[in-house]
Amino acid sequence: MYVEIQKSITETLSNAMERVGNRNFSLPSLHGARSYDPANEVDLAKLSELGVRVDGKVGAGNTVAVAGQVRGLTLRFNGRSNNCILIGKSSKINGPLGFESDGNFAVFGDNLALDGFNSTMRVAGSQLLIGSDCTSNGVNFGVQGPGNVIVVFDDCMFSWGVQIRTTDSHGIFDIDSLEQRNHASSVIIGPHVWLGFNSVVNKGTVVGGGAIIGAGAIVTSNIPQQCAVAGVPARVVRERVCWTRTPTPSSTDMSAILKRFF
Repeated sequence: MYVEIQKSITETLSNAMERVGNRNFSLPSLHGARSYDPANEVDLAKLSELGVRVDGKVGAGNTVAVAGQVRGLTLRFNGRSNNCILIGKSSKINGPLGFESDGNFAVFGDNLALDGFNSTMRVAGSQLLIGSDCTSNGVNFGVQGPGNVIVVFDDCMFSWGVQIRTTDSHGIFDIDSLEQRNHASSVIIGPHVWLGFNSVVNKGTVVGGGAIIGAGAIVTSNIPQQCAVAGVPARVVRERVCWTRTPTPSSTDMSAILKRFF
């Protein structure tokens, strides 16, 4: 199973890196990690000690690999099977991850601080990959396969009320041809992206590294790297800008960001 997952992750990241033009995605450090079967009572108790709660019915063949204390993640398998979750070191993921189908996987990097996390994975073959050093005050990931993914590169910062979705959740069809017009599609978010409160990143979009997504903006098309966008739909309002987590950065701070990610 892990060989298949590793192959799929490699293919997904290769495609995402090509699309976003950046390679700053750090896979979780799983050295010393243990794998747990959430359907096993002993493993279930150990997951609870690590801060991973499992609610409801658990199907067969699900795997949770954890490298350290997680503090706050709730898994809801809803009776589904063959789903895999990989969680790196020193990561807090506070909120629910739900599965509404079989055969999905989620990967969480090291040093995450995801408060207000919420994700639902619908239709077999969905993937959620989050790199290292990302933070959140409130973010919802809606992932709908088959074969569709959300990839978040390293050091992204999510405010509250942020929505990132590969799907509209409901079908829209042409009344003449009876063809669906809103198929699900993957979302790629490059490294060191700041998403303001109540912003939305819609299906089929790529957000370039270093971008700033303004409060309340709705992203419906690709966003270049190192720019600021605002509005509905989001439009570029400033080019050749980036950001720091500190409110009054020094030139050393700014140079370090550019050196690390670009």
